[in-house]
Amino acid sequence: MPEITSRQAAYERNETAAAQPRLNVVDAKWKVLVGAVQDVKMSTPYLYTTEKPDDSWISETFNDKSWQTGLAPFGDGDNARTNWKTSDIYLRKTFDYDGGDLKNGGVVISHDEDTEVYVNGQKILSVTGFLGNYRLKLVTEALRKALKPGRNMLAVHTHQTTGGQYIDLAIIVEQQ
Repeated sequence: MPEITSRQAAYERNETAAAQPRLNVVDAKWKVLVGAVQDVKMSTPYLYTTEKPDDSWISETFNDKSWQTGLAPFGDGDNARTNWKTSDIYLRKTFDYDGGDLKNGGVVISHDEDTEVYVNGQKILSVTGFLGNYRLKLVTEALRKALKPGRNMLAVHTHQTTGGQYIDLAIIVEQQ
């Protein structure tokens, strides 16, 4: 063992230093408008119902006072924070947007099964089937048309036909 500690180190022998790994710094200006469960404090409660509301439920002026309150993810598994076992769930929440120039916009979503996402009554995303991991779906043009400065309304409908069920999502934007 003394041989190991008695040898000179490379820096003591004036050898050239090994190349250091390069860091790739990403300078994206993404901002969370609505948080998913991973966003911790940004994952705020939704108003929800499992009974089909009238068609105006996606509008900002819809009266959702009788709806329940729960935290996403909604589902029937161990990862769900709010239990959901019916074939449909309808979610609503408000969020604020500063009105800045939108470079990119996306929905980060995990869903089981078919899901439609609306902002201020305008559909920004429709997905079918299930997605067990969270994925970013770019919806820049739809968000540009739907977002407005100040208070905005998010509405989400998920329909389940068979198997497990789950819904959670975030809305993120990158500003110029």
